[in-house]
Amino acid sequence: MLHSIMSYELHGLFYIMSAIFIHLVLTPIFLNNEKQLKYLFAIILIALVFLYWGFEDINPYIYSLHLFPVCLIIVLLFLGITPSWMTWICFNIGCLVLFNHFSQPVLVSSSILLISGYIRKHATHKQKLGVKLLYATGMLIMYDVLYVMFVPQLSLYAQYTMLLSFPSVWMVTYLLFYVKKNEVHKQRLLLLEKDRMIGQMAATISHEVRNPLTSTRGFLQLLAQKEITVHDHKRYMELALSGIDQATTMISDYLNYAKPAANLQEQLDMKAELDAILRFITPYATQRLVTIELSHETEAPLFILGDSKKLRQCLINLLNLS
Repeated sequence: MLHSIMSYELHGLFYIMSAIFIHLVLTPIFLNNEKQLKYLFAIILIALVFLYWGFEDINPYIYSLHLFPVCLIIVLLFLGITPSWMTWICFNIGCLVLFNHFSQPVLVSSSILLISGYIRKHATHKQKLGVKLLYATGMLIMYDVLYVMFVPQLSLYAQYTMLLSFPSVWMVTYLLFYVKKNEVHKQRLLLLEKDRMIGQMAATISHEVRNPLTSTRGFLQLLAQKEITVHDHKRYMELALSGIDQATTMISDYLNYAKPAANLQEQLDMKAELDAILRFITPYATQRLVTIELSHETEAPLFILGDSKKLRQCLINLLNLS
């Protein structure tokens, strides 16, 4: 009999641990979406429960005294109330469909367990492993006591099932605790990496902004000449404003790094873009005594899809003369 109980419980643990493993593998995909990550494990667990219904020889005591309380407890401890409701509904439907005469004690016990988990959700959210193990043990004891109240004369098989459920809930709590801890570490590593990138950008932002500001300063000096024509005055003014816009764009990109804007795709004429860059970079090159020559292999226009401001910034970086 004990061998049979352990065999059934190991089968149930296989499904729970499979859910933990799949959750661990899929976590990096949803790491930046906390809301989806919150429901991921519950969805995986419910999917595996459906497989359990379809392919396993289901024992009513193992289902109601082992698999259901263990799953509900770990979801309550680690995922919150909404995934717990999903788990509660799924298991109770299964209990009602599979073995109707066991549904009432399971329904009442699991409902009170769910309510108590909701009441204590803030107390267990960020606790250490030892505290979570104590809560898991207390929840399982409460579930078993409530179950016994509706089924006062339990068979020896059911009693052994209850006792062997404790090592199962401890092991699963231990595993899931470190899975969630690993998720927190990954999130911290992502934040550290983002902070490192922002630090690098902060170290180079003055250098990147200096190029358009230097060009703008050159055009403003040209505007101070008395013999300048109206056409040149207008052109220099436009180029000076373009330089200021370029510097503003770079600063905006830096400030919006944590939440970048959507890319603007438009048809660009590469010749026009190169001519604009040439007019923009020439004063800076002249100041450094550098001559820039531009030649085209063909007179036909060359069109690409892209963002004009980002393309120009890329070309400026490539032509950086400092």
